[in-house]
Amino acid sequence: SEFGASRSSQHEVRMLEQAGSDCRYVISYEGKFIDRERRTLFIVLEYAEGGDLSSYIKERRSRQEHLAEADIWRFFLCLSKGVEYLHHRRM
Repeated sequence: SEFGASRSSQHEVRMLEQAGSDCRYVISYEGKFIDRERRTLFIVLEYAEGGDLSSYIKERRSRQEHLAEADIWRFFLCLSKGVEYLHHRRM
């Protein structure tokens, strides 16, 4: 395997490379680099200014705030459009 990267990691990099950056609902792959000393693969993705969904949900939960139904539908729509894009690209 490439510099000790697992097969699943290599596969993920290939999929991210193929996904392209022309869909606003799929985070863009920017590149990769390998720390040979630690035998670690780093995958570089587009900066998501608003952070990730998991962190957003955890933050709301820690403040004991519920998600508004409109936000839940917006997240669902964005996720669905991202999955649809990847599906059409057979990914």
